[in-house]
Amino acid sequence: MTAIELLNLALLKIGVSQGITALDEESREAYTGGLIYDHHLRATLRAFPWPFATKYADLSLTRGPFWDTDPSGLVLVQAWSASQAYLAGDVVRVASVNYYCILAHTNQTPVNATYWSTSEDDAPDRANGDWLYAYRQPTDCLYARRLVDDAVGRAFAPTPIEWRKGADTTGLLIFTDRVDATLEYTFIDCDALWADDLFLDGFTWRLAMALAPSLSRNKLTAEDCLKFFLLTIDLAGAVAMKEGQQHKSPGDPDWIRNR
Repeated sequence: MTAIELLNLALLKIGVSQGITALDEESREAYTGGLIYDHHLRATLRAFPWPFATKYADLSLTRGPFWDTDPSGLVLVQAWSASQAYLAGDVVRVASVNYYCILAHTNQTPVNATYWSTSEDDAPDRANGDWLYAYRQPTDCLYARRLVDDAVGRAFAPTPIEWRKGADTTGLLIFTDRVDATLEYTFIDCDALWADDLFLDGFTWRLAMALAPSLSRNKLTAEDCLKFFLLTIDLAGAVAMKEGQQHKSPGDPDWIRNR
């Protein structure tokens, strides 16, 4: 469904039968809808881990302790790029030589001693005082859900991987002590909104909640729309549980596991 169709559906939910034909038309409905649409789209996607918006990505290491090759064979150095924004502590390899960034920059070749050092004394120690590694968050990531433990997968993990979001001057980061991190996340793709009718129902109730204060004369409408939005999220959660085999905790007693 298009943004126009979704906004018209939201308007109908608060009793406004006069729909819009374009976001740039001269109407109160179009102006208000254009202001709130993107914000509430992102908020609805973040409200629940929608199955249709699930994506995985191997994260790109930005900062942290480096080895030429660790026991698993993972190389934690980057190839130098003229377009990459480097921060102090980043490591690149050129012609079999490791260069350690000592001053933030872009497009300074590693032979430039002002920005790069070949001394291991300048090798990075930790991403910061809390975490060993910092990874760049994918550009299409809207909601970071979890770091995947390859040894466990989707099974119950008694000790899940610890992580936290952060940022630097370049963008958002994922901090963790895990080498070779894979992120499960919610991505944003407006072309995929047709994929889930429960999402469309919840999204339009949320739009209706935001539209109601300025376009509806019923003072209870916004509160009612919020209730319907929350009910839809609960229903989506129940349906999502049935659309895949769920792992139970091995710590559950027999009377729970055998139900």
